[in-house]
Amino acid sequence: MDYANRKNYINNVPVNASAEQLRGYFEKFGKMESGPTGLDPATGKFKGYANFVYKNLEGAKRVLDEPYK
Repeated sequence: MDYANRKNYINNVPVNASAEQLRGYFEKFGKMESGPTGLDPATGKFKGYANFVYKNLEGAKRVLDEPYK
């Protein structure tokens, strides 16, 4: 499977969001291989973005098709 096609970049992530919150929301679209990344190692907070890699292409596409709610 093509890694680049299974990876999603999310911007405007609040710095006070937790990795568990983001993963919980985005896992409803499909199983995750890895993520979220984008945490500042010094503060442990997000730097305004996150990356996820889905285990399959369907999950990565589903998140793009679903409008933000």
